[in-house]
Order: sequence, then structure tokens, then C-alpha cells
Amino acid sequence: MNSDESHLAPLPSDDQMVTAVVVHDGNVKVIAGRVLVAKRRGVVVNFDLDGEPGGKTSAPAERGQTVTLLYGGGERVLRVRTVVAELIDGRKLLLEPTGPVTEGERREFLRAELQLRISAAQLRDGAVPATVSAGLAQRVGERPLQTVDLSGSGAKFIWDGPIDRNSQVALAIALPSPVGAVVTGVADVVRAEPLEGGHVDLAVHFVDLGEAARDDLINAVFHKYYEALGARMGAAMESE
Repeated sequence: MNSDESHLAPLPSDDQMVTAVVVHDGNVKVIAGRVLVAKRRGVVVNFDLDGEPGGKTSAPAERGQTVTLLYGGGERVLRVRTVVAELIDGRKLLLEPTGPVTEGERREFLRAELQLRISAAQLRDGAVPATVSAGLAQRVGERPLQTVDLSGSGAKFIWDGPIDRNSQVALAIALPSPVGAVVTGVADVVRAEPLEGGHVDLAVHFVDLGEAARDDLINAVFHKYYEALGARMGAAMESE
């Protein structure tokens, strides 16, 4: 590795969610993971293999194999190519950067359609957003699955009942596996189109979403987005 490591910053930090893209023979595998230890010369990532073929018995990548990490960095999407330096166990890998961190798509332009549960409530005068969101989070598991157009900056989903345009809503979003987290926040209503049956096609822009929640959200989008690109993306990344 180059002794001048300043070009490698910023690598993902401890406890940050990352999405790993592993390419082999033109086939692409997209796996979510969480950083256990982050150092200048490498990171240890614990990967979620429960939904992968082979489960816990199959390592996400072999020693010496290239793994591209994607993760959030402020308002940016960052990408760094690494190599597997050590297999710690079936799901933990030590990854060493082999090039500089580069900036990919900005978060607000990276989006995907996900099947998930979402609960929302319009914020009335005097409502405490955190309290409303916490209540929604407790009940979000009762909501039906629906197709949500999700990005790092907002969401588009079906709302039940009336909604005031130019209002704010509290949200609880149950992200699917492999992220599997419930994120909460506040969003501005930017579009509300009436549908049949009293439903509304609602588009919102996040205005209060914690950085940890945003990382979980964007990694769910990463996973779906890059899975959809499939072998076409894998062939392109392998040729870099």
C-alpha cells in the first residue's frame, strides 16, 4: 500500500453500515455489513450472510479477492476498492484499501423501489416529532407491505386518508433484511396526488433524519439498487 495514506480518507467509521459488492467471473454479489474496527490501513467488516446461499457456512469472499465498499459520507456516496487480507471467521473479513476513496452518486439521486412497511402521521401544532415517531415505530410492524420509492433524501408511498399539502409528517420506516432496522424522522410533504378509495400518492423530503438512520436507509437502497444492476454492473466494475 502507498505510504502516503491521506488519499484513503475518509474510510467508513466504526459501527457504520456498508454495502459490499463482490464480483467473480462476471457475477455480482451484494452483501450488507457493519464495520467492527476501522483503521487507516484497513477495516474489519461483519457481513450479514443469513440471506445468502450457504448462510453462515459460506464466506462472502476469499482471501485476495476484490471487494468494493459503498457507504455514506455526509451528503455523498463514497466508494473504495479493497482486497480481502484476512478471513477472520465465516462472516468477518479484514479488508485493505487498494486505491483512493472516490465519490459516486449523490445520495439524493440514488434510489430504489423496496417492499417495506412504513407508518406516518401528520404533525399538528404542539406535537413533539420525536414522541410521534417513537409511537409510529412501535406500530410499524402492523402496517401492510407496500412498494416505496426510497432515496437518501425522501420517499414516495401510499398514504391512507387526507393530508394537508405543505405540511410535515413524522415517519417510521421498517427497512427489510439485510439492514433490518426501523428508522424514524420528519419529512416535508412535497406532493400529494389523490387516488381512488381515499388514498394519496405522497412524496416527502426528509428534513430531520439522524446520520445513523440515514446510513441504514441508504444501505438498504444500496443493496436493492446494486442487486438490480446485476451482472451488467459486475462486468463494468471488474474491468476497472
